[in-house]
Order: sequence, then C-alpha cells, then structure tokens
Amino acid sequence: MLIRIIIKNLFSFKEYTEFNMLPGRSTRMPHHLYETGSISVLKLNALYGANGAGKSNLIKSLDLLRSFVTEGQLPIEFITEVFKFDVESRKKDVYLGVEFIKDGTPFYYGITINQGIVVEEELQISGLGKKDDVTLFERTDSVIEKQLSLSFHEDVMKDKEAALYPSFLQNEVLERNEPVLYYLRNRKNKVFDHYKRRSTGLIRIWLLFYQRVDLDCWHFDWR
Repeated sequence: MLIRIIIKNLFSFKEYTEFNMLPGRSTRMPHHLYETGSISVLKLNALYGANGAGKSNLIKSLDLLRSFVTEGQLPIEFITEVFKFDVESRKKDVYLGVEFIKDGTPFYYGITINQGIVVEEELQISGLGKKDDVTLFERTDSVIEKQLSLSFHEDVMKDKEAALYPSFLQNEVLERNEPVLYYLRNRKNKVFDHYKRRSTGLIRIWLLFYQRVDLDCWHFDWR
C-alpha cells in the first residue's frame, strides 16, 4: 500500500515534490479510507491537468526507481532527464523516495544520485511521524572522490554470518552507480527479510499502481 512518493530534479520536478495518498482534514467520507491501524490512506486519488503538464513524469519517475532497484543498472535518465530549465541541474542531486506498507510494516526507501553516482541511499522502517524511524541500512558517497560508506542495522551486525556481508558488499561487489537494495533481494539469512520485502514491495506497487483513464487524468488505486 503506497503512502507517498517524493521526487526532486527529475523530469519536470525541480524542487522536492510529493504525491501522497494521505487524507485531508475532512471526515465526510470515512468509507473512502483504508484503515491500517497505524495510518489512514485514501482508497483512490487523482492527478489531473492539461496535456503536456507533466502528469506522466510521476509514472516515469517511479518506473525508473523500480528498474534501478530490480535490475541493478543505473537508468541513463537519471543523468539526461534532470530538470532542464536550470543550467546547474546536471550538477545537482536527483532524489527519489517512496514510503509504503508491506505485510503490515511501513517502509521508507530513498536514493540520491548526482552525475551518475549514488551519493545517498537508505532503507528505514518508517515511524509514520508517530515514532522514531529505524534505519535498516544507510549508504553514503561523494561525487568528487570515492568515499563509499555502508552501515547496517545492529541485527545484521550481531548475526555472525550476516555480519560478514556488508563489508564484502562495500569493498568487493558494490559499484558506485548501483543500489544496495538490488544485492539484498536474494539474501537467504532471515535477518535480511525486511530488505527483501522492500524490494518485492516496490515491484508490486509498480504492477498495481495506476490505471489510465484518459489523456487528461490519471486515477490511482494503490492498495
């Protein structure tokens, strides 16, 4: 179940732009909500506007994120399709973040890319603004020179077998233009279950997340 998508410096999105499934203050239509116990989300949302207004760019952005995480190869659009009406945009961060609930657990995944380098990547169990987030992994780097750093939650580091993997991934496997999450999707150790659920959850969101109504309106039923 999707909660929100955040995009920056990609296609027509210059600044941080959020599309979410959160309800407003009105309580007139309670039947229009999914109650998950921890948060309420809309059953249906809409994005509308004139042709060429940029509606499809939301779809394209999420598809790029899906492709990157599931295939492990950086889509060229993260370099070529930055915001075009800013001469400095090619040197600025591209950001994509998605928050959703998978099997009753809320997750947040965010990734920052600059000139083809993943400079930040994180996966969290989201506190949904009601409690502290729990960071499952965090990755940082620098565009200027390689300063790749990778840290995992203490549950991974306490497991004798799993604790060997982060160092191996950082020093021997992970390229600077690849997502960490791609390499975690097939880990067999149970301590990595949250990471695999996040990856499969993103695929499910893409497969179910939209239905095109006509040229001027998209409606979203993100369950």
